[in-house]
Amino acid sequence: MSGFPAAVAAAASAVADVLDGHRPRGGGAYPIGVVLPVLVEQHDVLRAAVDAVPDPLPEPLAAELAGLMSYLQLLRVRYHRLSTIETQDSVFATRAITATHVEARRVRDRAKRM
Repeated sequence: MSGFPAAVAAAASAVADVLDGHRPRGGGAYPIGVVLPVLVEQHDVLRAAVDAVPDPLPEPLAAELAGLMSYLQLLRVRYHRLSTIETQDSVFATRAITATHVEARRVRDRAKRM
């Protein structure tokens, strides 16, 4: 499992970094088309990392990682092939993107400590 924490930390860091650069702002369209490809790619990386571990995943990382992966899945499906999120959908999007950002930083930090 030695490579697992490093893979998780790298993927979570990539998610946090892209969301750091594209924080939701009130009153305008959000460029989901810029961030979504990174989120989708890192979701796939995390799925592969989980699938490669033959043993149960360590807690509390497993619970936090499950949370991050669910947020990534939600964004992946909800905003599939959109280039922007318009203002009328921004409340839900802001909550989901902010929660994803917080969870990505939490998972990154936890995995780095392993």
